[in-house]
Amino acid sequence: MQRFHFWKKLILIGLAAAILPTCPAAAAEPSFSFKMDRQSASAGDIVSLHVAVSPAAEVAGFRLRVAFDSSVLQFAGVSPEARIEPGTMQTNEEADPVCSVYVCNVDRGFAPALSGTILTYRFLVRGGAKGATELCACVDETCDFSGKDMRLDAFQTNALNLVLPAADAGTSLKALEPSEGVLQPSFSPEILAYRLDVGAAVDSVFFRTEAADGARVSVSRKTLLAPGSRTPVTVTVTSADGKTKVVYTVMVVRAQKNAGGSASAAQSSGKNKKAEQALAAARNGTGSTGTVGGGTASAAAVLQQNPAPLTVVQDRMPVFLTGMLAAGFCIVTGILLSVWFRQKKK
Repeated sequence: MQRFHFWKKLILIGLAAAILPTCPAAAAEPSFSFKMDRQSASAGDIVSLHVAVSPAAEVAGFRLRVAFDSSVLQFAGVSPEARIEPGTMQTNEEADPVCSVYVCNVDRGFAPALSGTILTYRFLVRGGAKGATELCACVDETCDFSGKDMRLDAFQTNALNLVLPAADAGTSLKALEPSEGVLQPSFSPEILAYRLDVGAAVDSVFFRTEAADGARVSVSRKTLLAPGSRTPVTVTVTSADGKTKVVYTVMVVRAQKNAGGSASAAQSSGKNKKAEQALAAARNGTGSTGTVGGGTASAAAVLQQNPAPLTVVQDRMPVFLTGMLAAGFCIVTGILLSVWFRQKKK
């Protein structure tokens, strides 16, 4: 009898060992994450904040805000990856914090899967700051194609150490004059960061520089990015002995072309016009209700102060998303009915 029970137990153990490996592991829940490309930076450096989704998730819409100290960092633009289709995201670059709203291309009839790095926000380190600063990123209002809240909210504070060399007589510029526009603020050897606004027709900017005897000056670029974009230009001054460098930065802001211009027409090509109209609300959807710079509020606190341009209440779709999805459904239904009636006539 004891031998029978022994073999019985042995068989049960063998069956359990054979069955357990075949049981699928619990699938990981999708989530948003944020990662800086560096932990320290100097004046003139471009700092990137990467936004990723892992594992893949069919997110139809979300809002993403990034708060930062504007006296230390200057927003230099956002670059969507291929997973974010053209015309599906709008960014209010003048908002504080910077706010982006994404709504998938509803004409496809479904939300494409987002995975890996989907967005990269770039910031230019201004001159004259030292110590440490932070970038706070927050994603919320996530919903699927039916409008259901996906509850993928995420918040993260990213620290950045500032290592900013001080300019001296041997590495200071004596003059910095652009071929187009006027520097803001006016040039001063002690000021290392500037803004330059130019017209949409300006596709390149040259800088006349003057430095101390023996110092070498190099300008990173002269050509500009497309109309409506920002191009960071760095002017590096190297001392005669090659041991010291100081970087001046100029953020060149190129105006957008008029609605009737060729650039606007090309930009609208292939985009979902209904999505563009709905997403235009994001342009004025966030006001500056707090100041990050000057110590009046932390970056994290500012994220909690701004109104939402996109709202999902419980499982309800935002009004403009509902209209967009309804329009897409009507279009698809009309096409299907047209094909069906043609086949029926034949």
